Amino acid sequence: MKFLTILIPAYNESKRIKKTLKKIKTYLKKQKFSWEVLIVDDGSKDNSKQKIAETIKNWKNFQIIGYQPNRGKGAAVKYGIFHSAGKHILFMDADGATAPDQFEYFKPYLKKYPIIISSRYLEKGRVKIKQPPFRILIAKLSNLIIRSILLLNFKDTQNGFKCFESKAAKKIFSKMKLSRWGFDFEILALAKKYHFHIKEVAIDWYNDSDSRVKPTAIFSTLKDLFLVRWNLWTGKYNNRK
Repeated sequence: MKFLTILIPAYNESKRIKKTLKKIKTYLKKQKFSWEVLIVDDGSKDNSKQKIAETIKNWKNFQIIGYQPNRGKGAAVKYGIFHSAGKHILFMDADGATAPDQFEYFKPYLKKYPIIISSRYLEKGRVKIKQPPFRILIAKLSNLIIRSILLLNFKDTQNGFKCFESKAAKKIFSKMKLSRWGFDFEILALAKKYHFHIKEVAIDWYNDSDSRVKPTAIFSTLKDLFLVRWNLWTGKYNNRK
């Protein structure tokens, strides 16, 4: 078993993922612990899989896996988790908005907490390149609604830089029912349901101007949010399937 798996869900990322992969490689080469990097191609329609395969061709412990057709970011993370060999599984976004070296802020808590999540809002000054004002408003409003409805006491549920101990990840993701953007708050709600301790840690974050999240995503997020709340009320997550 490796100490760490870095997991990257990727959909149509041929133009920007190479830079992120190089940063990951540079960071991991300095580490003394064992590691692997899994890139999950989430049914890309461009030549992402080919480009990624070419980039990592001679890179040790880097691997691309995936499937067709597109299933969603949550599905890609779940697929990667059940193909991982790491004691700890860190998933991060292909755009590198949170750099791999921010894992250093997680290290002190790995032994005590099975789940560590990153936050852009826990400390002032952590957002290094800001989003446009309307995106900031949408993000903060969404987070407030998520926290209120699911009773999650975190400043930032949606940042895509999270670390799970392998056993916790496999238990939680086996119960997950959402496959797209709503999976972030669903897995935290499930972690709370199963009494896993979660640590929220401040990290540096850089907005990517080529964001794939459309402002209209708030509507599908709200739909997913109420679905999670309904599933919790009705015991849907208690089923074995």
